[in-house]
Amino acid sequence: MRLAIVIPTFNRSKSLARTLDSILATSIPQGLDVTVVAVDNRSTDDTRQVVERYSEASKGMIRYVAENSGQGRSFALNAGILSTESE
Repeated sequence: MRLAIVIPTFNRSKSLARTLDSILATSIPQGLDVTVVAVDNRSTDDTRQVVERYSEASKGMIRYVAENSGQGRSFALNAGILSTESE
């Protein structure tokens, strides 16, 4: 079974780090494949670096996706969903 968590974000790297900490602290049932996609919607802060640091720590469970085609939550969510469809 698969679970994809899509997190759209814009210039909120500190709260994103807390969110990712919470996700990593949860107990994942055996047999559940979890992917976390943090979608950066044109941030100007250190969002990319934060996600890359967590990606390394999570052995790839957390991924970074850049959404540059349009500003807004809908653009970011759609990009995140599309990035999980090929899995």
